Amino acid sequence: MPFRFPVEALLHLRQSLEHQQELRLRAANQQVARVRYALEQLDGRVRQTQTLFSQYLAGGTTGAELSFLRTTEGLLHAQRQEVEHELSRCQHVRDQQERVFRQARRERETFESLRRAAPRLRARARPAPAMAA
Repeated sequence: MPFRFPVEALLHLRQSLEHQQELRLRAANQQVARVRYALEQLDGRVRQTQTLFSQYLAGGTTGAELSFLRTTEGLLHAQRQEVEHELSRCQHVRDQQERVFRQARRERETFESLRRAAPRLRARARPAPAMAA
């Protein structure tokens, strides 16, 4: 007696696994978007600081205030480098998750193909009816 397994149950499992990996991929994409947004916000603060520096310089502000703005700008640039590093890390995690998701999808598609082919395979495996003599 041949071993039989429920293709539908395995297909359902593969669909669930694919869905889990898709959710993880979405979360990774959202994290990349959040870090990109933080980077844009930092860039805006750097531009704002540079504009303020130019205005203070044209207006005859004291050296201490100009020094403070330059220090602030330097800190923002250092923070930007940290956020860029975080973005790179998040993109790497996202890329890995995308590979895992694609593999889960291929496996699910394989089981769907097996399910579609199962009736034909079973029909071929059945012995032919005996001919009456």
